[in-house]
Amino acid sequence: MKRGLLFLLIPLLLLCTACGQSAGREDFLALCAAWLAAPVRLCAAVSADYGDRVWNFRLVYEGDGEQGSLTVLEPERIEGVGAELVKGETLRLVCDGTLLDTGALFGNAATPLQALPLTVLAVREGFVTSTWRETVAGERLTVAAIDATPAGDDEKTIYTVWFSPEEPSLRRAEISVDGYTILTMDMEEG
Repeated sequence: MKRGLLFLLIPLLLLCTACGQSAGREDFLALCAAWLAAPVRLCAAVSADYGDRVWNFRLVYEGDGEQGSLTVLEPERIEGVGAELVKGETLRLVCDGTLLDTGALFGNAATPLQALPLTVLAVREGFVTSTWRETVAGERLTVAAIDATPAGDDEKTIYTVWFSPEEPSLRRAEISVDGYTILTMDMEEG
């Protein structure tokens, strides 16, 4: 009797799981539509984990992921430094002709200053592998895992984004390479 009940419940549980996935995907598509309509403005606390040290930045980015502008708010010693993301070139940030770089964290992975534009690009163009919902600090958020591994690259690059489906606005993002989280971004007003 219990076994028969179990077989009846399994399809129901799978159906409920599929409904959650579908709703999460719809929320993600709404975020993509909003981000495709106009350039995105993000202000974030960015943390870069180099294994032996962690670097923290506060950055403002406005653009479409391929081009735009970036301003450093912190650390204080480089506050106000601006950079441009140049479309059609290898993704790099240039300030008055000088490459603004803190070094890749993992192989060919992103630098901290590339984190925000690359996240925008991943949301717009990456392959969504899964979506789900979580409650964080009392707020119901939709979460999406996006595979943005470059073609031919052996290191799997996954962007995980947490966003409010009501607005839709990004709350947090992480970039992981081969399962190791190298960059975290906590969005701020600004």
